[in-house]
Amino acid sequence: MFEKLEGYIKGEDWGNALITSAILFQINNTNIELIKYYLKTLAKTKQRDLCISLSEYLRSIVDENNIEILKDLSKVFADLEDYELAAKYLQKYVDSKPDGDVLADDYNWLGCYYNYIYNKTYDLKTLDKAIKYFKLVVEKYPTNKLYLINLCLMYKLHNQLDKAEPYWNKLLNAGGLTNDEAFEYAICSMKNSDSKQFYKYYESRFHKTKFPVKIPNVNIPRWAGENIKNSTLLIYFEQGFGDTFFVSQYLYRLKPLVKKIIFVVQDAVYTLLENNTCGIEIYPAGHTSLDSLKFDYYMPSMDIFKILNMDKKDFSQGKNIINVDKNKIEYYKKNYFDNKKIKIGVSFIGNKIGNTTRDIPLKNLKILQEKLIGYQFYILNQEIPDKDIPAGFINLGKTFNDFEDTAAAIENCDLILNSDNCILNLAGVLNKKTYALFNWEYEFRWFDLTGDDVVFYKSVKPFVNKKMNDWENTINTVVDEIQKEYNS
Repeated sequence: MFEKLEGYIKGEDWGNALITSAILFQINNTNIELIKYYLKTLAKTKQRDLCISLSEYLRSIVDENNIEILKDLSKVFADLEDYELAAKYLQKYVDSKPDGDVLADDYNWLGCYYNYIYNKTYDLKTLDKAIKYFKLVVEKYPTNKLYLINLCLMYKLHNQLDKAEPYWNKLLNAGGLTNDEAFEYAICSMKNSDSKQFYKYYESRFHKTKFPVKIPNVNIPRWAGENIKNSTLLIYFEQGFGDTFFVSQYLYRLKPLVKKIIFVVQDAVYTLLENNTCGIEIYPAGHTSLDSLKFDYYMPSMDIFKILNMDKKDFSQGKNIINVDKNKIEYYKKNYFDNKKIKIGVSFIGNKIGNTTRDIPLKNLKILQEKLIGYQFYILNQEIPDKDIPAGFINLGKTFNDFEDTAAAIENCDLILNSDNCILNLAGVLNKKTYALFNWEYEFRWFDLTGDDVVFYKSVKPFVNKKMNDWENTINTVVDEIQKEYNS
């Protein structure tokens, strides 16, 4: 019957394995190997409480010097995805052995468990532990790519990219990077202001396995920076609306380098950019066949920084080319902004399929209304039901048909409060005074949030959570800033 159990486990027939191990345990409840099998089947069938009881029983019958059982129990709870208990048992195992006797894989798994716990709790102390054990692994095997990449990614989560840099260098020396690893290295390079390495490895954005950037295939040369002064350049948008607004402010720098620029953008931003002040021809991607356009070279929009060889000192405010419809500005002024209050536009969420850790929960916005008496707040996000809007906020987003409406509303505001989303970029390009709220882990493009602006937009002041999702304290800081600015 024991052989049958082993066969069920080998074939991953966990239902029969559970029944068989339970029967065998009733016959002999002191067989250590059987109990370990029983625990495995309980874990695979997600029976956590029984796993805990049986684990405690197992520890009570084994020799206290048998510390290997701790490692076995750690694996059981890892199968259950109970990483707190998995880490607890493996930590006891590691602490019970001399440092020289601990296998690199044990340190690595302990680091992984603490990383899993961090991703659930966002407790930086667990992230510190993950870094500690990944560093111990790297000390044992300084050229192992898996161990090195794990350590680099932990430093990224901890916003300590400078500490990751020497380990990235070891990775580069250990051999070629995968496209996903190359993209992570590009992020590290951007945050460390190493534009040369960023441009080199950011090319991996088109080839990484998770959310690769997609652009159409064209049988036209991609511009690499050579002299094309007498040629027409087609620029094709990448990624989100915010990226398109972001790039638009630097297009004027390209104009002297080419005869003509065509910019193909998302349909939703087409009408806002169509009548730009730079003479750029704008086309909506959803209604334009590239075969109908005449151009000599093309480039993905985010190539602009590489083409212009821009460094940190060159990233300062570009030039706004958006020509907001004056009639729409007047319409919103007359219908929604005709009051003597300080008018604050608020945008708190981004793309639903994007990085939602950037979003501010609606409940936190109530702090604004409670503490800033006599101010008028406007929600600038679309598709937010009135029932979800905090009292005292005007749900302006429901009146927007396109980004022209959004821009006209922004122009009527005294101040914009924003999470990291496309409206932040639009407000920045429009040079509107903006307070930007960032979570502890923020997008790599905001490579320096230590100053009074976000580098790319001089009108945007950053406020960063001191820990993940600590929006309440950050909003209170913003409230203090607003009171100093407007109540003095």
